[in-house]
Formats: sequence, structure tokens, C-alpha cells
Amino acid sequence: MTTYLETVQQSKNYNNYKLTADKVIQILSDVRNERTKSRRRWIWELMQNAKDVPNIYGGVTIEITLKENEFIFSHNGNPFRVENITGLIQQVSSGKPSDSTNKRITGKFGTGFISTHLLSDTVTVKGIVEQNGLLPKTFQFELNRKAEKSEDLITFIAEELDKIEKIEDEHIFPTRHNYHSQRKETDFDTVFIYPLENPESREAAIVGVEDLASTLPQTLFFVEELKKVIINNEITGKQITYELFENNNDGNFYFPVIKETINGATQDLCFIHYKDDKLDLAIPINNHRERSIKIIEKSARLYRDFPG
Repeated sequence: MTTYLETVQQSKNYNNYKLTADKVIQILSDVRNERTKSRRRWIWELMQNAKDVPNIYGGVTIEITLKENEFIFSHNGNPFRVENITGLIQQVSSGKPSDSTNKRITGKFGTGFISTHLLSDTVTVKGIVEQNGLLPKTFQFELNRKAEKSEDLITFIAEELDKIEKIEDEHIFPTRHNYHSQRKETDFDTVFIYPLENPESREAAIVGVEDLASTLPQTLFFVEELKKVIINNEITGKQITYELFENNNDGNFYFPVIKETINGATQDLCFIHYKDDKLDLAIPINNHRERSIKIIEKSARLYRDFPG
């Protein structure tokens, strides 16, 4: 016979899951109803989450791979914390206190992350999790949003959280001994894998990647937490890399140079960037000697860290 205390606990757990499920279902509905708008937004949600993760290399490097039937987003930011994983499952933003005034931190895995499910109802998440004083562990789980009703989604949420509760199990969460001493800047330990199972998902992935490539140069100096972005587009056969090469300044005026490499061919993209407490303005120029204005077609004009 179930005791009163057990009944209270079961009811509390169900209500918590129901709150998460209701929120996810509502936002998924909004994303799908605004598919044209959302297919340009989703990739910037991933970029935003990546830039909020510090690392030991002076900036985060992101690698993106687009295949015919799969989209992979990975980066070399520091390991997850447990609250990042549970926040991702329950769609609770972690990383930024509610009373924080730090405008550089957006918070990880809030409701905006749900827009990435425009690509796929399921996402495989791989990474390293670490808590203070404990050895890092490897983890992998599937984030499943394949549901039309909250009641169906509750089952998936409960299963995902149940798996995280097995974090002490070495078979499921193996310890990464010597992780920090062996870690390299080229290790992209945080990975999100989206299967592209229909033409709409594939089209959304293509549009998102193309939009990203056209606006990345400005993004790298507007968002100082990012160091380099690598795009492997196996559909078009292009590998594109953008890296902030230098960013000299004279007072409030900065003169960033972005290295653009497309299939091995490199060119410098130059800008003049003015920045103070109220204004953040940039214009592309041909080079830093002549400083004649250069027009970039298909580029966003308004940024709030990322293109608006």
C-alpha cells in the first residue's frame, strides 16, 4: 500500500514534470508555427549557449558539420555541471542568477534552446560533466521531444532524469582520469547531434548554416567570448573557417582582422569597430591602409551579440 508520504512525493514529481512538459509543448508549437522565422534562429541559440561557456584557451572554438542526414554542433568549452544537464532536460536556464546584471551572460539551455528541435525531435547530447572536488565523467543521453501532448512528453523527461540519477554508475558515466592534463584545444568534447529525417529538417539546417556563414565575421568581434568557428558543409563540399586574427585599438576605435579560409584559400576581412558604453558599431572596409567602405551583401545590419 502506498503511504501518504509516497503519494505526496509522486504527486510532486508528476507536477514538476508536467510543468516542464507543458512549457516545452507550447514552445515547440510556436516554433513549428513560425517555421520560416525559426529556421534562421535555431543555430544562433546553439552559438549563444556555446559563447556562455568559458574555457582555458582565451575563447571558445566551435565546429559545425552538416551532412545529408545529420547536423553536428560541437565546441571546446569547459565541462558541463550537473545543473546544466538537468536544466537542459527540464528547460531551465542555468548559469545566470536571476538577479545578475552581467549582460555578457545569457544563461545556458533556456527556452530558446527548444527552437533547435526544428531540426529534429531527438537530440543526442555528449559531453564531460564535472563538479568541484570530483573527477570528471563522460556522459551521453538522448533528449527526446517526440510528443504531441504533455502526458506523452512526461515519460521521456522522467526517463532522461532517471538516467542522470545513475551518474555514479561507471558503466553509464565512466570517469575521465587525467582529463585536464590531457585536454587539448582541438578537443570538441561538447557535442549535439541532430538527425535530419525529412526534407523540412534538412532545409532548416541548410538555411541556418548559410545564414551563419554570411554573418560570422562580425559576430566574432562583437562576441568576444568566441575565438574561431569551423563549418564543414558536406552537402556543398565547403569547409569555411572564421578566426579573429587581431584586434588592435586606438581608444574606442578597434581594427579587427578576421581570417576567412574557404577550402584552404585564406583572405583577411577588415573592419572598423567603434565601441563605448552606449554604442557598438562596425563597418567593413577593404583594408586597414586605405579604409574604404566595403559592402557585404546578405549580411545582418543589427546585432545583439548575434544577428537580430
